[in-house]
Order: sequence, then C-alpha cells, then structure tokens
Amino acid sequence: MNTSRRSFFKAAAAVAGIGIMPKFANASVPQKWDAEYDVVVIGFGGAGANAAVSAHDNGSKVLILEKLPEPGGNTSVSSGNFLWCKDPQKVRAYFTRLFDLSHCELDQDLLHTYTDKMQETVDWLKKLEPEANIRVVNRSSFPHIPDNEAMYCCTVMGEKGSGGGPNLFGLYRRAVEKRNIPVCLGSPALQLIIDDGVVKGVVVQKDGKKLNVRAAQGVVLSCGGYEYDEESKRNFNLGDPILTLGCPGNTGDGLRMAEAAGAGIWHTSGLSCPLGTKVPGHTASQAFNTKQTGYILVDQNGKRFINEKQIEHHAGILAVNYFDSYEMKYPRIPCYAIFDANSKEDGAFAPSYGSGWLRHREKWNWSRSNDKEIEAGIVKVGQNIQELAEKIGVDAKNLQATIGQWNSDLKGPEKKDSLFGRTLEGHVGQVWPHGASKKQSSPLDKPPYYAIELFPAILNTQGGPRHNSKSQVLNPFGQPIPRLYVAGELGSFWGFIYQGCGNNAEALIFGRIAGEEASKEKRWS
Repeated sequence: MNTSRRSFFKAAAAVAGIGIMPKFANASVPQKWDAEYDVVVIGFGGAGANAAVSAHDNGSKVLILEKLPEPGGNTSVSSGNFLWCKDPQKVRAYFTRLFDLSHCELDQDLLHTYTDKMQETVDWLKKLEPEANIRVVNRSSFPHIPDNEAMYCCTVMGEKGSGGGPNLFGLYRRAVEKRNIPVCLGSPALQLIIDDGVVKGVVVQKDGKKLNVRAAQGVVLSCGGYEYDEESKRNFNLGDPILTLGCPGNTGDGLRMAEAAGAGIWHTSGLSCPLGTKVPGHTASQAFNTKQTGYILVDQNGKRFINEKQIEHHAGILAVNYFDSYEMKYPRIPCYAIFDANSKEDGAFAPSYGSGWLRHREKWNWSRSNDKEIEAGIVKVGQNIQELAEKIGVDAKNLQATIGQWNSDLKGPEKKDSLFGRTLEGHVGQVWPHGASKKQSSPLDKPPYYAIELFPAILNTQGGPRHNSKSQVLNPFGQPIPRLYVAGELGSFWGFIYQGCGNNAEALIFGRIAGEEASKEKRWS
C-alpha cells in the first residue's frame, strides 16, 4: 500500500495561506481545497479500516488519515478476539442485565443493531478474506449472568496457530491494501471544517503543513479514546494515578473534535481497565493477569480488601478506586500483589499474554523466572515479611497478620478464606485470567517474599460522542450532526461494565455501518 504518495495532496503549496488555528476548534470552509475525497476516515485501527472498506465498497472515494507513523491502534495490540452469536435475542437479554445491574445508560436501538450484526461478524471477515482461519476461543466474561451462553468470542488464527490483535488487524490492513485505499500516516487531524453546522472536511497536518481536505459525503471519527490524556482521565474517571496499556496515540483528539462540533457525550465512566504495573523505560504498562494461586492483594495498610479471584480482568479499576474521604487518598492505589518462594517457582507472576502495547510494539515480555523483573525493581523482595513491608511502605504488623490469617484459613479444617470466601479449589466463574487452574489458592509460607506495586491500567476508554444505529454523531438533544460519523471505542456502545472482546466486535460492526451510511450521503457542491 502506498502510504506516502507525492501526489496525495496536489496543492500542498497552497497551505501557506492557512493561518494558525487553535487545535480542535472548528475551521471554516477554505477558498481552495488541497485534496478532495468523498469519505475521510480519521484513524486507521479496526474501526477505521472497516469504515474505509465499507465506504469504498459502496462506491465512495476514501481517504484514511492516521496520526501515528504505523497504523493499527488498539486493535493491533488487543487479544484479537471479537464477539459472535447465533441467538441475538438471548445476547440482548444478557447485555441488558449487564447494563441494568451496573445502572448504566443503554440505547435500545444500538443494542438491537449490535446484537443483530454480531451474527455477521465472522461472515464479514470471511468476505474480506475467504481463507481466514477463524476459531471460537472462549465465551463470556460473566458466566454467572443468565443467557451468557448464547455469545462466543472468536479469533483470527495466524500461520503458527496463534491468535492475537496483529492477526486481526493484519486482515483489515490487507483488505485496505487490496482496494488501494490511500492512507496517510503520521498525519494527525487537527480540526473539522464545518459550515452552518454541516461537516465539510478536515484540517490535517502533513509534513509540518496544514492542509484542507474536502469530504464530499462525510467524515468518520475512528481515532480511539483518551487513555493517554491525563486531563480527560482526571475529569471522567475516579482513581489516581491511572496507567495505560494501549495505544499511545489515543490522546482524546476525536473526543475534542466531536465536542467542538456540538456532540453529546456519554459513557465516560466506561473503561476496560485491568490492574497493571509500571515498567521502567517504557511508555505502556504491564497488565497483571496472573495464573498464580499463591498470591493476595493488600492495600497501603497491609490488609486484604477483596476476593482476588473474583476481579474481572477488564474491571480491575473497580476493585481499587475507593477514595477514603477522611484520609483524603486512594488507599488501594497503589495496592500490592504478595507472593512467596513457591509462587516464584510456579512461574511468571504477571505473564505477558496476547494483548498490550508493551508486548506487541515495545517488545517487552515478563520472564518466566521473574528474575528480570526483580533486577529492574518491578518486583520487590524481602527475606522475611518485615523486610518486604519496609520495602513497599506498608505496616509490617498488619502485613504479618494478614499473611498469617491467610495461611491459617487455608490450612484450617474448612480450607477457605474467612474474609472474602476465596476457596482453595473450584471454578471462580470467570474466563479471565486465561488458563486459570482448578486450584484457586495457596498458602504464602515460604520465604523470601515478593511484591508487585499495582495500579489501574487502562486498555481502552469507552466515553465519547453519542451516536445512533447509523453511527451518526448526535448532539445533546439526540439530533444527528450532518455528515459526521463515529465508530470504535470513541463514544462506545459499552458503558460502566464491559464484556471482553466487545470493542473489537464494535469496531467491526459500527465501522462497517459508518462507512456504508457515509457513502449514502449526497455529495455536496
């Protein structure tokens, strides 16, 4: 695919006439356009790729703009799993329960569109690449909620028999390449060009110059969320600090452009946010997604606060974002995962599974021995509990008592956690973590002892511009903003509680819809 065509913007010299404009404020229609397309897609991840392919296949001349030097976004560093179903009615019932139980706003039209189109996710990928090897890998994040069994997660398998985001995005990228859809990398969108409330184009920065791109039919915002925008996180999310696991390009650009266009905003409390730890020298963090049975979580007072095996992977932040209004702090941010020597012998404390920017782009993986992490200071070591407590700054007597009670509970006649009901054996009712064994708990009684400092760490945000079932961006009164569309995690269907694999399905479903609907718009002149 030619991503740096010299003829891409034919009138680049005319850019000298563009004044300095405030970033993300709307721009006026220029006297002369530097390039003209039917549909302009902002962001080349899963949602953008599907929007571009769909618009192209429906007869539109399409341009993709990508801020980063390489495409892919969160799709390319995700698990690569996406939702599929045979019975939309049952899946609707399951999703409705998730929204009702979490007291989050649910749009019924979007619900029906999402679940109906879930039936077509595999068929659509097969249409894009008939030879694709697609496998059902697992089901629900919440198998204790009725009707979850109607839903499946699928993945695109690679040549070596493994799944993952690179495989899924690779399929999308090849679909774009086969259609010769022009892509401009390293070219952030700065502003929407709006005339009398109608979106007419985009101001883009290319090679240090600002260029006006006409969108005769529409613009699709598919440029991700605000995971790397500290201001947005402070405004929308409880917890501090909140680390990041996903694409560094997601700095809230689309959110601000949509707001400047008059969009209504929703689902800003929605996050896919596991627990994770900092890795020195790297941009992204490491998710704490462990198979270990010999560990507990303690707060800054050295006390346990939850059944560790019942923390759903994507909802890790909900376990720790309690704010103590007397102490005026988040006593569980950071919290600490505590292990012993037996745990270290069992393998990686926080293995690098199939997702995350750190693994796929920064090429960093947690060692099986944990020695690399100990040397780097990611894992603290104490020859006894007193020493470990001093190293992580928690009350040593409390930590000693916490570990003592944990060991006493597991070695007692009931072999059960007396504080939170964590069992010695038995299925915890969750898909995550991957490969969790039947055994759930082990004593912590063999020195030395180890600790990992944990924070909430966002995979992706869900909040952004509200949209309808046609992927049209809506203003605060529910009216479409003419010729503006959105897809992906930006303004996601998902709210406070998130079903794993749901964002990849959403990018596919509403990206496809956004491109198709934009291509139906009458070209303005």
